[in-house]
Amino acid sequence: MTVTTPTGHHLVRTMMCGLLMFAVASHTSAQQIPRAKAESVGMSSERLARIEAVMQTYIDAGKTASSYTLKPKERWM
Repeated sequence: MTVTTPTGHHLVRTMMCGLLMFAVASHTSAQQIPRAKAESVGMSSERLARIEAVMQTYIDAGKTASSYTLKPKERWM
């Protein structure tokens, strides 16, 4: 088994992604996000539920600890 250490470029990229995620989360938590029922904006609640099931498989498999999924439709969340 070979163990590799992350390169400088990988560390910078990882840190930048984390910083971007923090900035987006901070910005969106400070604002009120408009919400709507899926059908009222032309989406299907049933099909959106499939996303939840798929993300749960990643959590159950230990590939991620948790998940937040936003599916924007025009200006609605």
